[in-house]
Formats: sequence, C-alpha cells, structure tokens
Amino acid sequence: MLGPSAASCVERGQFSVAAWLLSTAALCEAALGNLTASHDTLARATELAERVGNPPVTGLFRLVVSIVHTFVRGEGYELFLPVFEQILADNAPNLGWLTAVMSATGAACYAHAGRSKAALQALGRALPGLEAGAGWGRDYAATMTLAIDVLWTLKRRDHADVLERNLREKVLAPDFRHVATDARLSLARLCALTGRFDEAREWFEKARRVLDEQGARPLRAVVDFDEAWMEVRRGGAGDRSHCSTWREVPSSRSACRGGAGRWS
Repeated sequence: MLGPSAASCVERGQFSVAAWLLSTAALCEAALGNLTASHDTLARATELAERVGNPPVTGLFRLVVSIVHTFVRGEGYELFLPVFEQILADNAPNLGWLTAVMSATGAACYAHAGRSKAALQALGRALPGLEAGAGWGRDYAATMTLAIDVLWTLKRRDHADVLERNLREKVLAPDFRHVATDARLSLARLCALTGRFDEAREWFEKARRVLDEQGARPLRAVVDFDEAWMEVRRGGAGDRSHCSTWREVPSSRSACRGGAGRWS
C-alpha cells in the first residue's frame, strides 16, 4: 500500500512525501523482522529526501527507523549517543511533546549502552510529558514503552507507579497501539520489577497472543526472553518451568534474537 503510494508521489515530483511514506514502510518492515527489506526501503527514502535537501521532518523519521533497527538487532546503541547528547543538553530548547519522545528514546539508548546515570536523567525529562500527555497523542504509546524499557534494562523501580498508572489508564485501557511496541509487554515488565510475578506472567502471555496476531517477530522474541530473564533475575526463587522452551537463557537480547543475522 505504502510502496505504490510512494511511487505515485515520485511521479508527481512529491519527493518529500514519498520519502516519508517509504520511511513508514521501512518502520513496518522492521517491526515484522524483515530487516533486509527495511534497510532497502530506508535507503530509497534517503535517496529521495536528499533530492529535496533532506527536510528535517523526513530526516527525523529516518532517524527513528534506524533506531528501531538497533532495537531489533539488540546492538549498536552507542552510535546514537552523540545525537542525544545534543538533544538532551541543558541548553537545548524545549520542543514540547517532542522533548518527551526524544528524551525517552535517548534514555533507552543510554540504558542499553550501560550509561545508567544519563539514562535516568533523560527519563526524568520525559516524565512531565507522559503525565500531561494524552494516550491517543502522537507517539505517546511508544514513548511510554521506551520509558518502561529504561527501568527494565537497568533493573530499577524509579517512577514505576507513575508509569504504570499512565500506562493502564491512557494506553492499555483503550488499547492504543504503536508499531514495534506493546503495552502488555510493558506492564509485564513493571509487574516483574515490583515483585508481582504471577501477574507478570499473565501479561507476558497476553503480549504473546497480540504479537503473534500482528506477526511482530522481533518483539515476540523479546517477550520470551524477558519472561525467562524475569525468572533468572529472581535467582533461587525463579520458576524455570515457565521457560520450558529455553535450554539456557541468553545473557543479552541480541543473543536471544540470534544477532542481526536472525532477521532478514
């Protein structure tokens, strides 16, 4: 659908619109685990954007797609840290809701790169937007998912009650969805972090059903990994019977996914 629409835009000379459409298609391909197709589509989007001087909006969206590629592969977060250093600098202008989106994204990249202090600082900048924002707002669900990903990655509970309340009321209750995210998985993580393991297992299972329906293979793999990792984190109290498909729990998400080579 997006490809033919982009082709029609190219025929009319609407290169910027075509670049945006192709970037959207690349994002969807990444969420499905089709990384080769996603990279090819993103390259075409970049080519069209360069023909019209790289408009900021299309440039930002292509950056988002590249970051999603990194989350799918589970590696390479460090490459984006210089970008977020500028965006999250003390003297950076407040860009309204975009500040919350970029702060949460930067926080997640910092967390996965092992920069816990920077991750928590960036998360703090995202919280006001999550508190004030509407669940139906652009990228709200994705921003919430990224914020919770920070806590899960760092094994922290900071602001967990605030995040859970907003997640339940604004995203989960109306079942708002966003590509490459799932509210059920996010809630399972919060339950696990706060010691509600039985409830966490219920939400992990609900996430499996939704992601299977969507065909979202990378995030579906994360569900299995995270539930297994929840039990490993519990140590001797962990229930390995809930991880029957795992002979050995990997030490990282990239290992869980088989690295970049698993998705093509």
